[in-house]
Amino acid sequence: MQAIRYTLATIAHFGQSPRVDVARPSAIGNRKVGLVLTGVVVQRKREGILVIISGHGPFKYIATSWDPFRLILDFPGGRSSLSFHELQVNGVILKRIRIGEHEDTLRLVFDLAQRVRYAVKEGINFMAVQFKP
Repeated sequence: MQAIRYTLATIAHFGQSPRVDVARPSAIGNRKVGLVLTGVVVQRKREGILVIISGHGPFKYIATSWDPFRLILDFPGGRSSLSFHELQVNGVILKRIRIGEHEDTLRLVFDLAQRVRYAVKEGINFMAVQFKP
């Protein structure tokens, strides 16, 4: 098993949907409170790629397939504490992960090398995204 590791993380829960709208973040006053991204780990497995996303706060997200070769996860009210904005994977399934903040939303963009199926597992302080051909 080969892993690209930038922080510590763990794993747990799977379900698939082409578009998932999972509630909105709570608010304190007028400020939205969302996920604070603390880590991204990519693990190459025999059956595909596993991306483990770790953070603090609610993992409430909206998943969108922009086209067959891109998956976008938006975390309303979220922000990143990572020092990088792009993670090159250069795999046969996943090319790279881009991380950005847009209009009070944390966005992770998964640039894919081929059409894939994906599943999302959620846990406390982490979520895992599995990509399979």
